Amino acid sequence: MILCSSESNREHPTSLEWKKPASNFVKINVDAALKKDGGGVLGGLIRDEHSRCLGVFRNSVGYPNDPTKLEAMAVKQGLELALKVGCNKVIVEGDALLVMEMLKTPCDQASSLNALCRDVLRFCHNFQDVIFNWVPRTCNDVVDLICRTDKVVQANVVWTDSVPFYLSEASSEQTSIGESHCSTCSATSGSGVQCFIDGKRILVGNRKLMVEIKCH
Repeated sequence: MILCSSESNREHPTSLEWKKPASNFVKINVDAALKKDGGGVLGGLIRDEHSRCLGVFRNSVGYPNDPTKLEAMAVKQGLELALKVGCNKVIVEGDALLVMEMLKTPCDQASSLNALCRDVLRFCHNFQDVIFNWVPRTCNDVVDLICRTDKVVQANVVWTDSVPFYLSEASSEQTSIGESHCSTCSATSGSGVQCFIDGKRILVGNRKLMVEIKCH
């Protein structure tokens, strides 16, 4: 395993839009959100160099009540999903600057956040290359939508067969989540469960894509 720590890995992004990963890499975007009743929601998705979505996850947890720690947990779950779908060279992006800096420059700080980051770094030994990048929230719009769906869909789910229908709609507003993959995520008219989030219609459960997962 090579944990990339080049100077380019420490540069701040120059674009405010999501960009495809380099050839032979996949990109994992992660995010987290607090819940009013405690705990939070972890979300993420994996896309390849052609913008095709290889996997999506959303997991509701009862603790901690700290957004930064939740972001670190989301990074770990994103890497776990990447390993599950057979990825070997990954770029991890998130908008929690402190988490990304602690992952790129490990320290001996005695804190629960550092313990979470150390756990992530140990898990990185399962990959050939891992790069951590901070990105502004505008690059994480689709993952933010994944977390917000927990308002109406509270099951812990992971998709690996195809792109969820509501994400195929959201992708038109960001750099495509998978233009060549759209045919696999189309749904029969009237199928699935219709929900609304911030005025946006979504379809969930329209195919056998939901698999319950546990939080580690």
